[in-house]
Amino acid sequence: MTNETVVKDEDTDSLSILPMAILPFDSVTLRGMAMVKNHYFESAIQLYKDSKTGAGHISPDDIRMSVAGISAHDLQIISHISKLHSFDVYSLRIALRAHGIKVNDTKYLRLSPKMQKDLEIYVRPFTARLIRAIYGADSEEMETADVGQLLRNADPEKARKNLKMIASKIQIDLSKVPQFLEDYGDIYLSISYYRNQLQELSPEMQEFFAALKMLKANSQMKGNPEIAKTSDRLEDRINKICGALQDRFTLFSQSTEAMWNDMSAEKFEEFKSLVEDNHAAIGALLCKLSVKMYAWHENFPSRHTAGPKRMADFLVTDMRKGF
Repeated sequence: MTNETVVKDEDTDSLSILPMAILPFDSVTLRGMAMVKNHYFESAIQLYKDSKTGAGHISPDDIRMSVAGISAHDLQIISHISKLHSFDVYSLRIALRAHGIKVNDTKYLRLSPKMQKDLEIYVRPFTARLIRAIYGADSEEMETADVGQLLRNADPEKARKNLKMIASKIQIDLSKVPQFLEDYGDIYLSISYYRNQLQELSPEMQEFFAALKMLKANSQMKGNPEIAKTSDRLEDRINKICGALQDRFTLFSQSTEAMWNDMSAEKFEEFKSLVEDNHAAIGALLCKLSVKMYAWHENFPSRHTAGPKRMADFLVTDMRKGF
């Protein structure tokens, strides 16, 4: 791609940022922009962002006012991606495939190497179970977090031996083993990614709840029933979202147990479909939580850094919208 824009790892791993450089736009100008979710959980095109001037956003519907001569092809892509509820790589895979939109490089639909490394601790129990079932608990392969290494890093003779052993245990053809291992690692990486995103939001959610409690107890706010009503509604909404997410993670754990009671390639495909069918919904819920908690934390790093009126105004105007 000419005039290629560098895509940052943190953008690749984000729920709420889509670097437009990864998509096949005709316009070089568009490739330097990003689609983001704003504080209202609306899609916006980010024209620029820097530490001094901040960020400049416009509605996707207004892009022709800022970029001249946009092709119908580019407008169609913008229309499709602006309707997405999350920009995480797993949700993107599904949405872009559904609309027939190809990325400029498939690496942009994978988590960054750093994120994959950070998530190894969460993925390892799942890969360990596969390796233990195939090789036994005392095998040297138990130290492997990436199941793909069983073939990539082995000498040719050992790789052939591993292929035959895996094919026999999982009941698949030798030729399908590499794809099975890739899919196995990837599906559990996706679960680990989403669980980690929720876990990292926990401190910000607790700080937000503490701020709501402080607001409702404030003498200036007690005369405004709308503040208490909005606070209770948002807290209830957030708790319901977290509950829905935990229910899905529990379902994945239970389905994993059921799969391993009678492990086969067919059982894994059923499990893989179950998880992938939930990617878009999980991504949307997490993206909404992430955007809203980031908006609050950006404006109020601590609940003691601003007066109650300013916090109450932001609660009603910015936090409520989109929830």
